[in-house]
Amino acid sequence: MRARGITVFQFFGKAAQFFGTNVNPVGLDPVSGIGWKFLIVYSVWILIEAILIYFLWPETSGRTLEELTFLFEDEERVRKAAEAVENELHHDRSVSEEKVSPKEVV
Repeated sequence: MRARGITVFQFFGKAAQFFGTNVNPVGLDPVSGIGWKFLIVYSVWILIEAILIYFLWPETSGRTLEELTFLFEDEERVRKAAEAVENELHHDRSVSEEKVSPKEVV
């Protein structure tokens, strides 16, 4: 899942770079392009992107990697991650219980 996301991100990043390098100078040209009005088109497009990002991207700040697994992965990986977290929690609890035995407290 992560590799696919990076691939999509890289594709659109390179497409934006191509656009910026080849299309922007033509659009801003006052003779063959639309001149300063191109900046309005560009600004409206950026506003549309910002709105889509705000409403469609899930919030990931402040979440653990396990919680992100529950958001983005398929059911099988979610189940495995939940089992791993439970095993780790139970393992930590048993280790802490072994450290302080009732015999040592008395």
